[in-house]
Amino acid sequence: MRPKLLIGIAALLLPGAGLSFVNGDFETGNFAPWVITNTANGQTLAQEIVLFDIDGPGPLGASLAARFRVGQVTFQSGVPAGIELTQSIALNAGLEYTFDMDWAAIRETTTTGNAQGGIFELIVDGTVLATGMAGSTSSTTPKYGHLTGVYTPAVSQNYNVGVRITRPFTIPADLYQLVDNFEMSVVPEPATLLIVGAGIAFLAKRKRR
Repeated sequence: MRPKLLIGIAALLLPGAGLSFVNGDFETGNFAPWVITNTANGQTLAQEIVLFDIDGPGPLGASLAARFRVGQVTFQSGVPAGIELTQSIALNAGLEYTFDMDWAAIRETTTTGNAQGGIFELIVDGTVLATGMAGSTSSTTPKYGHLTGVYTPAVSQNYNVGVRITRPFTIPADLYQLVDNFEMSVVPEPATLLIVGAGIAFLAKRKRR
């Protein structure tokens, strides 16, 4: 039996295999099916898809990315606010899922006031898996980062997966937060791997006869 066919059979047999973010790289030029939700006292003054090099000096080139300008509606000292960008994904109980994404914060001027670039949190149903802190940001000090988080659901159901982007200040005119390249993978349970392996071996043996 051909290797590609065996891989295809494994993908069909593994619970959750082949699932991923839809439009995780925003290359459709729009947000669908992503959902943007304001946090308490949070807002964004921009929500758009733009061409951007999400890792700056890194190996990735420019591609379409989601861009926001987040922060508080009314100033509250030390309380981050902004948005959540999520989409609903069916996850299976007991499987270990790994989620990845890239983020950046950039300011168009060298202004130093209100320069906190943003807080990026990889989330599943509000549970934080990983956090990136941009810190002080200007046109000469853009910030870039990558987040990876692992989640094992206790129940098989749909979960809201994505990123929370917040700042503990109101929104300056020229400071942007960007996200791109949302990906997910699943590590099946050992028992599932044994079943799938046995099935593939059986099919391969039948083909040789």
